[in-house]
Amino acid sequence: MFTSPSSSVSTRKKPGSSIFSFRLVSCGNFKRKKSSRCCFHPPSSSVIFPDLALYSQREELAEGRQPRWVNADIEDPTPNGGRDTEKIIRVTVRNRSDKVRALQAKVTVAYSTFGIGFPFEPISYPQYINLEPQTEASLPFRTPFQIAPPPAGAVQGKTLYSIGVLVLVEHEKDKRQINNVGEHMRKTLPLPIQEFEYVPFPVKNNVDSEREIFFSLTDTHDDYLFLEQESRVFSAMEEVEMKLLHSGKAFIYDPDAELEKEVSIIAKDATGSLVGGLTISFRYVAISVAPGQNNN
Repeated sequence: MFTSPSSSVSTRKKPGSSIFSFRLVSCGNFKRKKSSRCCFHPPSSSVIFPDLALYSQREELAEGRQPRWVNADIEDPTPNGGRDTEKIIRVTVRNRSDKVRALQAKVTVAYSTFGIGFPFEPISYPQYINLEPQTEASLPFRTPFQIAPPPAGAVQGKTLYSIGVLVLVEHEKDKRQINNVGEHMRKTLPLPIQEFEYVPFPVKNNVDSEREIFFSLTDTHDDYLFLEQESRVFSAMEEVEMKLLHSGKAFIYDPDAELEKEVSIIAKDATGSLVGGLTISFRYVAISVAPGQNNN
């Protein structure tokens, strides 16, 4: 809630006078010699503010680019000093302004279950930073959650790895707030894709009313992945498991080659506003085809 600064000022009314008195001064076409003190002329250039930012899916969409939910400014959790019960998430924040520094910017990290539309909960205390023009800071945040990438060499293991992290940067004089929020929402499947009938991803309608949500895939330059449903009408606060399907014909390559592909899913409402999104990565050893076998 915003209040007027004048509401806290105490005034005393003189007898026979108004609480406020005004002396109207105009720089109009008066037939008298104008004084240089008559008017205040503001500078022609606008006020310059800092621009705190990280990779933001909303900014990508606003500028006509396809976003990814694998965020280069939010690193996957790593062990904290070898303690298995605690992990470190490292976040990069930049000041894009080339002239103005940012003072006491607040950076908060929150965690969510993997999916679209689920709430985020802060995982540690916020940090406050100062950034000079055209500089960046790398901030470590401790988390008690047992979330870590699959170990190296576990390409054909059965472990699924998923993570949902949101970073919020707050500064009262930020020039462009659309890039103050970035997400890192991805699932890694370290298996041959042929072992999956489909890949599930949960979606929650996080509003108290019915609405239709539309889903689309980013351009993967492949036709092996597709959505079972491209839209669905959700009831209020309804949670549904959606499905990403595959053709079963994909990934016929050298059997010794490790292959990694990804696809991002974007969810929007009927007005075109972003509901959320996620990225699914496939990391596996491709399956070869015997000589003379028909791939069709």
